[in-house]
Amino acid sequence: MNIKKYMKETLKYSLRSKFVIKKYIRESEDYYQMAPEELKLHNEKRFIELFQNTYDNSPFYHRLYSEAGIQRNSIKKMDDIKKLPVVTKEMIREHPEALLTCPKWKLIENHTSGTTGFPMIVYESWPALWREQAYIVCYRKKCGFISGKQVLASLRGHLDRKTRTMYVGISKTLYLSSFQLNENTVIDYYNQILKYNPLAIEGYPSSLVHLCSLLKSKGLKCTIPVVFTSSETLSSVHRSLIAEVLSAQVYDHYGTTERTIALSERLDHQGYYELPGYSINEFEENRVITTSLINEAFPLIRYKVDDIIIFDMINGERLITSIGGRNTEHVTGKDGTHFNAAALTYVAKVIPNIQNVQLVQNEVGKLDVNVVPDSDFNKDCIEKSIEAINNRIGKGNMDVVINVITNQELIFSNSNKLSLVVNRTIC
Repeated sequence: MNIKKYMKETLKYSLRSKFVIKKYIRESEDYYQMAPEELKLHNEKRFIELFQNTYDNSPFYHRLYSEAGIQRNSIKKMDDIKKLPVVTKEMIREHPEALLTCPKWKLIENHTSGTTGFPMIVYESWPALWREQAYIVCYRKKCGFISGKQVLASLRGHLDRKTRTMYVGISKTLYLSSFQLNENTVIDYYNQILKYNPLAIEGYPSSLVHLCSLLKSKGLKCTIPVVFTSSETLSSVHRSLIAEVLSAQVYDHYGTTERTIALSERLDHQGYYELPGYSINEFEENRVITTSLINEAFPLIRYKVDDIIIFDMINGERLITSIGGRNTEHVTGKDGTHFNAAALTYVAKVIPNIQNVQLVQNEVGKLDVNVVPDSDFNKDCIEKSIEAINNRIGKGNMDVVINVITNQELIFSNSNKLSLVVNRTIC
């Protein structure tokens, strides 16, 4: 057993267990019970409080709003939000600390690149983290799974090439490494699932599809009644495969590391809904302008998210039908293991002193890591990057080459989207 990893996951769960977050669970449940007009008034009040606190305490926003001619008393109601300038990743990437409304030592530092290869540091307060967890607990309960009381299997990026499976008793979680899954190891995964008999499994869609494809190829099925997917686009074909092999109901979720928008699949599987009290979202043709209501320490007000949200208006209610932009590309190692884009965001986080990164596979077992460097990028950065990547995907399992390129050499899709992973071996 990887004792260090076991202790880390045990501590993480302890700090966000239902006992710790029970106040925020009640808060989330109350939001679900609010009538639309009551929720609208709550969101408006919360937004005004957030704006005033941000104006008073965030150097970045105080300067931004002052330059735009906006005073503290300029924002008095929800409709006034349109007066505020849009904030982008590029604006906050260089100096994220300037956004803060409290000392940095009180906060949790996270790194995000989404699946775009655009690395950025973001922060969240403990209350923001607890609110996020409370929403997860509430939603999963609605789907028939009780966190902490029933066994959950987790096929995400928690384990690496050194640890294939790990069961953490305090959280009743069976962790399965997405970095070792291939046709030679899948029987071990299958046996662990049978041993612990999880009621639910969470994972990236591509990892779950890989697991189910391998099980199906060997004539195996198992029953895991509830599946929670996130971080990548879930196609109808992949949903059907997962549901078939695991005899499951599949529930998808969309969110951001920045905690500015969260959409969960309706229980009847007819689209998605906005989590109540979580954020204010302005849906536009090729982007969403989001305002987080849960993380006032690192406020993101009218923050641009480039993913495309498709929706219909039915009886005055917004019904979100699909979410675009969550890349599902993967690369393949020499042993046949798939490394998906969501898990590979790790690469963008560990390479120092870069502006952008893109992973390109032209041949199975080989990987070009194309980086757009900052001025401090040097040979030491290259050596550290190769070591970090090998630790993740297994030394010898992928021939890794780091290439220094310009922004003009990055590969964009036909819709002008920049993806972290480009796989040219897939026809």
